[in-house]
Amino acid sequence: MIIFGFRSKQLKKVEAVELGCSVCSNQSHAAVGVGKYFHIFWIPVLMYSKRVVLQCLHCRKVSEMYEVEYEDRPNVKKTIFSLSNSWHLSFGIFAILFFIALSYTLNFFMWIGRMLFIY
Repeated sequence: MIIFGFRSKQLKKVEAVELGCSVCSNQSHAAVGVGKYFHIFWIPVLMYSKRVVLQCLHCRKVSEMYEVEYEDRPNVKKTIFSLSNSWHLSFGIFAILFFIALSYTLNFFMWIGRMLFIY
């Protein structure tokens, strides 16, 4: 029986993002990065979605990233999603590839050993 599924994980929370609120015009927001990933036996295999949620620290209005002005989006995403805080959600795919490569390598050396034994 293989247990698999999808989960979300909060990657990073930044308290001081300088963006204008559409309700109260306050400039300080909290930005939260959320990564969604596929897992097998609770081991993260592949991250398939990254999302940023913004919350105004004054009026508590929650905004999605698409509600932010276009020129501010890359700065917020770069702050939240760095390689150092999201690599572990794709670790499983590297482990699977490593074990596949290891099995092919061992099979190759066993084949070489059989060929040397025959001759």
